[in-house]
Amino acid sequence: MLKRISRYFQGTFSQLVAGCLLAIAVVVMLEASVFQDGDCSRGWGWSWDLRHAFESSGDREIALRCGRDRLTATLRGEIEFTADERAVRRLSPGAYLEIGEKVAGERRRLEVRPGDGGEPEYSWFIDREAADFDDRARDWMQASLLRLFRVGGFDVEARVGRLLAAGGVAFVLFEVPEIRGDHAQALYLEQARLQAEMESDEIPRWLETAGRYVGSDFELGRLLSELPAAWFVDGSARAAFVSAAHTVGSDFELRHALEALVSQGDLTPQKFALVLEAATTIGSDYELAALLIRAVESATQEPPPTFFGVVATVGSDYEHRRVLAAVAERPQLGADTLRRVLESSLSIGSDFEQAGLLLQLSQVQSIHSDVRPDFERALAGVGSRFERQRVLEALADDSQAEVF
Repeated sequence: MLKRISRYFQGTFSQLVAGCLLAIAVVVMLEASVFQDGDCSRGWGWSWDLRHAFESSGDREIALRCGRDRLTATLRGEIEFTADERAVRRLSPGAYLEIGEKVAGERRRLEVRPGDGGEPEYSWFIDREAADFDDRARDWMQASLLRLFRVGGFDVEARVGRLLAAGGVAFVLFEVPEIRGDHAQALYLEQARLQAEMESDEIPRWLETAGRYVGSDFELGRLLSELPAAWFVDGSARAAFVSAAHTVGSDFELRHALEALVSQGDLTPQKFALVLEAATTIGSDYELAALLIRAVESATQEPPPTFFGVVATVGSDYEHRRVLAAVAERPQLGADTLRRVLESSLSIGSDFEQAGLLLQLSQVQSIHSDVRPDFERALAGVGSRFERQRVLEALADDSQAEVF
């Protein structure tokens, strides 16, 4: 077959077109045969079929496809499933569930409606012919529901509750890799956090699972941004958080996730250090500077020495100056912090930006004699005579002029 296709590509234009069409047909046939005969029967290769999914008038349809196979479910009202997910436990009045499948040309359909006494009533059809709802039919229902749960993201909140009741948080974490789609995986992890009182050893495993399997930066960033402060007491949980945060590739999403932690009340030294460590993978000067400024504004204590190590990675002179300016605005900075600000200012290449920072420091902070050499060294680093003179003239008009 491949030799035949190759001959087409060596011929005229019309033969080339025919060869392309033949190649496409072969790929389609191979895909269908691989999925239908292999992956589909083992539960792999299934995905949303958005062409046939809808939600309107209280009805919701979930449509999945794998090669030529299709699985659909139409739902209305409230539906509860048994703990083993092998049967429907309860339907609200007027509710119904219909599951249909077309595999290798054979059609199966299951309808579940509330009976006269409120108990679910099952109607089972094979190729449009009514059949007994026996054990084989129940096995099919269980397998179909599992596929709808895992691929269709159906009934997440209730299903997480069933998993927690059956085996605790570990059961949910074991299930996450089987769930298709970052959004659905994030929902499972979110519901586990909301529904369970996690033990200290479960929190790191939750974070490791999130970082390993949730590939969407948006979904993972959202998960990390909603974590309670109590989760960061344990050292292993903090390390797992940093590892998960470093898998967020988007600077924007990581910044927003870390900003949410910064905004959770008092930014303790412990949490400050956590945010700084997690922020080391932010490559955007703007996003990193915005996060550092927010951290400075939220902290009750002066920035630790490690803060200035992170500031040093901000390549933009403008953003670098903005971060140091936020530190300079804190009242009555200690001598050690002032020295670190002045030392960091030496990395600012723009004379205008560096002089502006020194002006701000001289106006807001008290430049005592013990930090005067550091200030003078920073001022000497301003290459422009005009900018340097601008700082000296401001000092001459200020009460601190006697220091210089």
